[in-house]
Amino acid sequence: MAGAGGPHSSNSPCNLSRSLDRILVDAQATCELKLSGRKLKEYPKGAAKYNLSDTVVADLSKNRFSEVPAEVTDYTSLEQLNLYQNVIKHLSDSLAALQSLTHLILSRNQLSVVPGCVCALAALRVLDVSGNRLVSLPEEVGHLRNLMELNASYNQLAHLPPALGELDTLRSLNLRRNLLQTLPPELCFLRLVFMDLSCNRIATLPTELRFMSSLISLTLDNNPLQHPPANLCMRGRVHIFKWLEMAAAKEDKKRGILTTEAEFRKLQLRKPSSCTDFREVEESPSEVNKENLDALDSTLANVGWSLPLLHCVVAVVVVVLVAYVCERVLRSPTQA
Repeated sequence: MAGAGGPHSSNSPCNLSRSLDRILVDAQATCELKLSGRKLKEYPKGAAKYNLSDTVVADLSKNRFSEVPAEVTDYTSLEQLNLYQNVIKHLSDSLAALQSLTHLILSRNQLSVVPGCVCALAALRVLDVSGNRLVSLPEEVGHLRNLMELNASYNQLAHLPPALGELDTLRSLNLRRNLLQTLPPELCFLRLVFMDLSCNRIATLPTELRFMSSLISLTLDNNPLQHPPANLCMRGRVHIFKWLEMAAAKEDKKRGILTTEAEFRKLQLRKPSSCTDFREVEESPSEVNKENLDALDSTLANVGWSLPLLHCVVAVVVVVLVAYVCERVLRSPTQA
């Protein structure tokens, strides 16, 4: 009987080579390339013998790639790319050529940034960058308008870009075990179903969070929460939202500002996304002025004022200022 390391061992180079050939043959037939767990440092040279241009799924997980193989970025029909548990430190701009890509798994690598080439993948629906060395997410993440799931857990994120609030289709956001201390109000524009903020450094939740009515699962464990208190947060989403509602009511009473959910959603719909949008707002003054005046009149009514009364006060202030300026001008020659 041959020993474990003998010439007929299943792990011999000869058998591994035949196995790799079998995988490449199957990939050509099925459009699915399965190279997981083969300790590869570079793309198989033998792959050039096969027509893999129509590959739709590529699983390169659990290997030793330090970058995305250039050959893979030539597979422009690729929809799913799994690079889990490699040693990738940077991503080439050529990745942007994969415009059919819907799933990109980059978890457990050595990335320190998410480059623009990832944010240029317009069809992307699932992005997993968990378990890397990320300290921030780029503003360009807002360009991923079809993204439904973002996993950036187990990184070193200290803040989130406001552009995250532009991901209208996002339903799942996992930010577990980062270094977050605050959340941008824009995050509350999202219609999330799942959000994990556990194991961060968050002390205060924005009161706007209460408007995330689509949220079913909210995880806040292991944060130094004070507003709302940590013991209340352990009771679940309903109690958290109720506390935030009461806190917001107190703030609104002090400032005389209306912040109903309908108005918050209206702000979301009207928020400019570009300089062009700002110009469009400026070019429609009649609509804007009417809305602003209505809102101002409503606010003044809450504090016992009316718009005509405000006009009178402003007029008196203007008269006083004019009189003061005239007096200073008349005194100037005398003093000289």
